[in-house]
Amino acid sequence: MEEVIAVTEADDLTSTLGLPKLRTLCLRDLQALKSICRKTIMCNSLQYVTLKQCKKLDRIALHARLPHGGELPGGKVNSLQAIHVGKDEKELWESVRWDSPLDKSLFRPYVQYR
Repeated sequence: MEEVIAVTEADDLTSTLGLPKLRTLCLRDLQALKSICRKTIMCNSLQYVTLKQCKKLDRIALHARLPHGGELPGGKVNSLQAIHVGKDEKELWESVRWDSPLDKSLFRPYVQYR
């Protein structure tokens, strides 16, 4: 599998794809995976991302809510908490292309190598 979410020509009219209820994205042992989706995925409920053994991954296009003080009203944390990357995959993580260089720098503090 080279792409988790394939986009057809009919779907290609917009540049984003919304997954508003996605909280966890775990991609493991996908040796041929090159990208998650050609479009930017809007996932404002995303809390955890795990990427391990995805050796050909070269592009990530995610838009997630980042914490501004941590908690939302009611005490529920509804923003990105961590991105778990394989402990021996730091070089791969650093080489991944993002839609914007700013995206990569914004997500960097959430990366944990495990």
